[in-house]
Amino acid sequence: MISYAAVVWWTRVDYSTVDKQLEHVQKIACLYITGAISTPTSVLEVITGLTPLAIFLKQEAMTACFRLRMIKQWKHITFGHARINRELEEIAPETCSRSDSIIAQYVFDKSYEVSIPDRTDWIANNVVLNDEVVCFTDGSQLEHSRTGASVFIESHNIKQVVPLGHYATVFQAEVYAIHICVSYLCDEVNASIAICSDSQAALKALAAAKSTSQLVLETMKALT
Repeated sequence: MISYAAVVWWTRVDYSTVDKQLEHVQKIACLYITGAISTPTSVLEVITGLTPLAIFLKQEAMTACFRLRMIKQWKHITFGHARINRELEEIAPETCSRSDSIIAQYVFDKSYEVSIPDRTDWIANNVVLNDEVVCFTDGSQLEHSRTGASVFIESHNIKQVVPLGHYATVFQAEVYAIHICVSYLCDEVNASIAICSDSQAALKALAAAKSTSQLVLETMKALT
């Protein structure tokens, strides 16, 4: 693969000699694809929909840089190949925002239990909650891609709706709603509490031992 380790050597594409070599490789590929004979490379790239290799390699370097930043493996220096981080921030400033992705972490000791009743139990109304405190949480995406989380705790007379902007996913909203619910009930030390959520993805993420989400990990710890 020509883009292998591009994050290390991407600076070379700024050299005219390397740019010409990349263009030559691209033209050979375009000629084989189209069957053309003497068409300029730029025209062939438009016909085939291929990105010029110099641009493609910078994109791959930025992708690798972003991925390494998300797992806290990127060294923040401002020279050499690490300049790609500054270019990434200039082109896509939203990449500077906090990310939910983390290196996989494990939580084995949990003081809570996740239960997902079968559909037939719900239909037959066989789901009974005898807990002292029963909470309901929800996360959803509204019009214009705005996301929000909501919590309802009848025993505490709590109704809370939290807007989460345009970038949070529905999954994150569902988990965050549970996290908010836990924060309201942190003083209920000896009470039996049931938190009801309609998101299997959120419940299964909290039931799992492994987490690659900072929000899920924080919610696990809050529940524990």
